[in-house]
Amino acid sequence: MKNCAFPVLALLLCSVLPVLAVRAEPPLELTNPGFESGLEGWTLSKEDSGAGLSQTSAEAARTGTNGLRVKQDADGPGSWAQNARVPVTAGKSYRVSFWSRCIEESGIGVWVQFFDADRKPIPQKPDVALQVPQKAREWTEYHLDVTAPENAAFITLAIHSYSHRACLADFDDFSLEPIAAPATTPATNQKN
Repeated sequence: MKNCAFPVLALLLCSVLPVLAVRAEPPLELTNPGFESGLEGWTLSKEDSGAGLSQTSAEAARTGTNGLRVKQDADGPGSWAQNARVPVTAGKSYRVSFWSRCIEESGIGVWVQFFDADRKPIPQKPDVALQVPQKAREWTEYHLDVTAPENAAFITLAIHSYSHRACLADFDDFSLEPIAAPATTPATNQKN
């Protein structure tokens, strides 16, 4: 019996080690990704703040006690709620994931902005963004795969509704995780 313990242990280790070797890196830590602490960790543009467009509420929650609701009339200035900068590695790929729904037909999406080590924005043409389908009435998970530019040191995510466009949409449960490589297209919507 003692002699068969080693082969059994070796077999178990061989079956576990490949799983450990391919395990993805843990997600990056976003500040308040589910809006459970109100708008802590998120900065609103002065137009958004002045018009009260982006607000946390229980009605906007997919999970937990809060979510973000963006509400604006047809003549509104456009919202902009941007999360705190998160360190990234230049040249590495990341997947942005979030849940959203448009309670009414809305022009809204999530923008990705990279910053250099001096915290200056890195211009990107075209913009890196994912538009939420205007008639997506049910909670749906969306993904946007991006690669950090060679001089990138930080990333932010911003929820933005268009100016002069009515909007009533909810957002919740953001995440950001390293991936091996981006999808074949720059932005992909995936329903889970």
